[in-house]
Amino acid sequence: MRGSGRPGRLLRRAGLALRPVALLLGLLALIAGLSFLVAFPLWYFSSRSRPVFTLVVGGLLAAGLLYLPVRGLRRASRRAGGFGPLWRGRILPTLRTAALVLAGLAAAYGIALLAARTFR
Repeated sequence: MRGSGRPGRLLRRAGLALRPVALLLGLLALIAGLSFLVAFPLWYFSSRSRPVFTLVVGGLLAAGLLYLPVRGLRRASRRAGGFGPLWRGRILPTLRTAALVLAGLAAAYGIALLAARTFR
């Protein structure tokens, strides 16, 4: 009777050892299937109608890039107690600083361009 228990224990241990491998393979198969479900329609749409696909993707990108700062402004204005205090305290000084930096860069570029044309 003792001899018949060893193969059973060996099979049980092998099953326990292979279980994580089987779960990993199943998870990888699930990921591959979901990736195919997303990628195949996008590929098909992009290869059949390139201009429309480009417009759709560009529009989605623009909407996403517009959504992020709008969400940030809404949160910041809520924290500041409204848009007025936020405008006076954070946005306007930032815009002034950006304008000064751009004006300085434009002046430096103008001086460099003038020097390049003068000393040819």
